Amino acid sequence: MKTRLTLVLTLVLLIFKTSFSQKDEINVLFLGNSYTSVNNLPKIISELTEGTNKVINYETVTPGGHTLFQHAVNQTSLSLIRKGTWDYVVLQEQSQLPSIDYYRHNAMRTAYQKLHDSIMLYNPQAKVVGYMTWGRRYGGQQCVDYGEGLYCSADFVDFNHMQDTMSIAYCENAYATNSYVAPVGDAWKAALDSIPGLVLHSSDDSHPNYEGSYFAACVFYSVLWKESPVGLFHNGNIESEKALLFQNLANDIVFNNLEKWNITIDNDGDDNGNDDGNDDGNDDGNDDGNDDGNDDGNDDGNNDGNDDGNDDGNDDGNDDGNDDGNDDDGINIAENIQYKNYIINSNPKDNNVIIECKNKSKISVSIYNINGILLIEKDITSCETIKLSNSKGIYIVQITDLYSKQSFTERIIKY
Repeated sequence: MKTRLTLVLTLVLLIFKTSFSQKDEINVLFLGNSYTSVNNLPKIISELTEGTNKVINYETVTPGGHTLFQHAVNQTSLSLIRKGTWDYVVLQEQSQLPSIDYYRHNAMRTAYQKLHDSIMLYNPQAKVVGYMTWGRRYGGQQCVDYGEGLYCSADFVDFNHMQDTMSIAYCENAYATNSYVAPVGDAWKAALDSIPGLVLHSSDDSHPNYEGSYFAACVFYSVLWKESPVGLFHNGNIESEKALLFQNLANDIVFNNLEKWNITIDNDGDDNGNDDGNDDGNDDGNDDGNDDGNDDGNDDGNNDGNDDGNDDGNDDGNDDGNDDGNDDDGINIAENIQYKNYIINSNPKDNNVIIECKNKSKISVSIYNINGILLIEKDITSCETIKLSNSKGIYIVQITDLYSKQSFTERIIKY
């Protein structure tokens, strides 16, 4: 009896050891700037996996102040994309551009699409993740000139005002390309709203302090592995109670809003959801020459580290800010969404949403903005054009068939 019990215990231990030793390993490429390299965000993500079966292999290209349209012609970025081994590629835009309408629509949108198409061409198994950064600590007006004249944002009254714009910019790119959002900026917003006196910015009111980067790493862990970061490792740079707080907040922000971040989870928890990627849109290629600074040392490397706190750093010298002229953006065509009893037609360039009923059905239409505020609600029995005022942004259209009671939800984008 004792021998049999010993054998059973040995078998259980072997099974446990085998199961734990099976690595959950991912390869991640980070394309960004000092918002990624300061405090070495990829390394913090890797440190979170200590004591687990998770492994992240990563490379970075993070020159100070670099934009996505500069990455789209950066030979280091493009050659790493072409390795074809990535499970995830993280795209982080220069920190002010998403808040400036001109650059958001004429630079970020086109560059994000171009990079996404190139990533999917060479890495069809991969998922693109937009690294949603955050607003300036006190808001304010943001102005940059990338060779096309000086363009400015609104004069944001505070952090939250600016963050709302950052959130919309990253979400609309994710919806347009079926990529994920790592909602770091929105996680910061939730934390700053709920914890008086919390500071996540560094002394320049722009870059993250260590706690801000640790919080960002917890968000990324949740997105990349689709698992809770609660209970993970932290080092001596952050107090245990604060680490646990960030882990719980990251868990809640990501998993309570999966639809908003465009993240889907299959029954086995491993879903890439890739659906496009037939266009390379990729490469032309003038080189930036320099690279990241406060970094893991994986890639190239003569860089500024923290750049100037404004992260505008017009710095690569070889980029005119206009891609290569060969990309048509690929998204300025009308969306045509069809189900059994209705069709939605929406051109991103105008403020009309055309909804057509079929088969003599009757449907209820509700349109919400990205913050979940109901804008329009009405019943339709034939074909109707709905006009959206101040239409730029992301909208959620909910359709309910009043006969079958089936409901469908769609996202539309207006530029």
